[in-house]
Amino acid sequence: MSDDPDRSVVLIEVVSETEAAIISARLDAQGISSQFAGAITAGAWAVAPGKVQVLVCAGDLENARDVLAACDPSAMPPDQLRSTDLP
Repeated sequence: MSDDPDRSVVLIEVVSETEAAIISARLDAQGISSQFAGAITAGAWAVAPGKVQVLVCAGDLENARDVLAACDPSAMPPDQLRSTDLP
């Protein structure tokens, strides 16, 4: 794995472009640049829906997780939750 803080990493996967856009806007409001990928395929097949990935720079990942957890701790994937994220 690269130590490049500017490389894109997945913050979270969601089921819709709308949800990804809301998360991206929250991150942007906190000064964290983000983008999302997979929006075209997310709604393409009802029987096998895709996911939309919200991407951030590796150097912003911890701050982005904090922003996401502050909005809704249940939105964090279980493997990314820290004990400090729980109410």
